[in-house]
Amino acid sequence: MLQENVREFIAIKIKELRENMGWKKSQLAMKLETTPSIITCWEQGIRIPSIEYVYAMAQIFGVGVDVFFPPVVPETEKKLEDELVSDFRKLNPEGQTIALATVKGFSHMAKYRSDLFG
Repeated sequence: MLQENVREFIAIKIKELRENMGWKKSQLAMKLETTPSIITCWEQGIRIPSIEYVYAMAQIFGVGVDVFFPPVVPETEKKLEDELVSDFRKLNPEGQTIALATVKGFSHMAKYRSDLFG
């Protein structure tokens, strides 16, 4: 199950980055010195690129290699997230609107107040 999630994440990320660059599969394949069919296999999650290709794509797209992998969430963080989602769903629509506005406000402040938010 975990492997399938990683495979799907990588597939989506490759396609997203390629399309953001406005490239066809053949263009990315040429830059990586591989074939368009290999790019198709990666983007469909049929195959996973080797770490060498992941590194090459990171350089080509101008991103870190970590972009190609789903974030690792500690178990305590996952439990907290589940609790928050559960509590949010219990709110009525007005309460949900207020909660979202509050979170967005804190998120906006965090961009400018690193002394308070980390």
